[in-house]
Amino acid sequence: IDKCDWAQNQLAEDPSFFSRILFTDESTFNNRGGVNRHNCHYWSENNSHWQRNEEFQHQWFLNVWAGIIGNCVIGPYFFEENLNGETYLMFLQNHLPCLLENVILELRRDKTTSIDNMKIRIRNAFSEITPGVLQKVQESFQLRLIKCAAVNGNLFEHLC
Repeated sequence: IDKCDWAQNQLAEDPSFFSRILFTDESTFNNRGGVNRHNCHYWSENNSHWQRNEEFQHQWFLNVWAGIIGNCVIGPYFFEENLNGETYLMFLQNHLPCLLENVILELRRDKTTSIDNMKIRIRNAFSEITPGVLQKVQESFQLRLIKCAAVNGNLFEHLC
């Protein structure tokens, strides 16, 4: 609840406060059609997420990092090896500064048949995120802060 109160106070002092916060998350994709849904939230004007389950002899996975700051999408960044504390620290030190400087990515379309094709699809999905969707994310976050404070930090997701 203290964090909710703190964030609301920051917003009261500066309504653009959230536009200067880098919100981030990671997700794991694989060729079996499943998505690691841990802490996974979809913000979409039209939900066109379709999954196809197929059997493959060689299974691969792809860890992806993404961020939002203001009306800009940062990333995606693809981890070429297993994601752990060491690889994440290397990312923070060596790659994140470059991502923050170069937000615009070259985009291509292709069918997902490999890790490279999955990277292309993820980049394309990033390019479809509009400033309106990012604004809705910020508004939703503000609403959740209010709901969290209203129930003294207890479970509030059912109220949103």
